[in-house]
Amino acid sequence: EVPTLRVVKGPAVQEIYQEFSSWATCVYRLWAGKSHVEVEWTVGPIPQDTPWFPSVVPNKPNHWGKEVIMRYSTGLKSDGVFYTDSNGREMVKRMYNKRGPSYPPLVVSEPVAGNYYPVNAMMSLQDSASELAILTDVTQAGASLKDGELELMVHRRILDDDARGVQEPLNETMCGCNDVKAGGCWCEGLTMRGKHLLVFDTIQRANVERRQAMEELSFPATLAFSRGLVMPAKPTDSFLAASLPKEIKLLTLTNNYADIN
Repeated sequence: EVPTLRVVKGPAVQEIYQEFSSWATCVYRLWAGKSHVEVEWTVGPIPQDTPWFPSVVPNKPNHWGKEVIMRYSTGLKSDGVFYTDSNGREMVKRMYNKRGPSYPPLVVSEPVAGNYYPVNAMMSLQDSASELAILTDVTQAGASLKDGELELMVHRRILDDDARGVQEPLNETMCGCNDVKAGGCWCEGLTMRGKHLLVFDTIQRANVERRQAMEELSFPATLAFSRGLVMPAKPTDSFLAASLPKEIKLLTLTNNYADIN
């Protein structure tokens, strides 16, 4: 199918609605006063048929399933290097078709799957001047298979066991059954929806923006209601003599040298 585009402009937000098919759509949002782009994707139910593949059994339905990714392309010369977060904290350097020095020599048998890594909160790539960072609202798998490109797998529906231990296909459905071979489960697949925040700027400014955006995405404001006017309490003391840089978040405060001093 040919993707369709629809643009909506308003004083608070500008949106682009992109429809790839009846089961795959995206909304790109640029909010007033924000320096990042919000991408809301919706995928599902994923059709089981794959008509572009030759049929395994002649004159029978060709049901393989699909894996759906979101790929973002830039002109950055990343030289096969990208970064993924470690539980939302430090960033870990990744290299295309390579492993660190503590690993045995890599034999590339899975050029795609072997370059995917877990992404809990963010992945990024950069060149000598600029950086692209993508923030996720849920844990996903991500890779950079070409210079300047980042991709995240947002949904999949596979009808054959991937031989990775669970001994069942990755075919989550609305009614809970999954194995077509075991009993003929033909329920609708799940529909997934999520958000990516895109930050593209100089390396220094991107580091500041991505940390602030991560807080906004992972810890949104909580609505509360009460009768009458209630003034929220504010802390009166601070252990800090000055404000921390915006790209730094203080998580814990401990006295590691109490026994010595």
